Amino acid sequence: MLCSVAGIDNSTFNNSVAYIGGWLRKLKSDNKMIVQAAGQAQKGVDFILGVTFDQTTE
Repeated sequence: MLCSVAGIDNSTFNNSVAYIGGWLRKLKSDNKMIVQAAGQAQKGVDFILGVTFDQTTE
């Protein structure tokens, strides 16, 4: 989704299978990894798109 919004070329890479396999092994060994990875990915997307959120509490 980020590639589409930011105009990033979304070509298939030769090592896609190895990349996904590496993530799969990590996810199988740590069930909290997906939440941590998703949070970090969202921070990266927000940074690239220049999105900021006010995190103050009332």
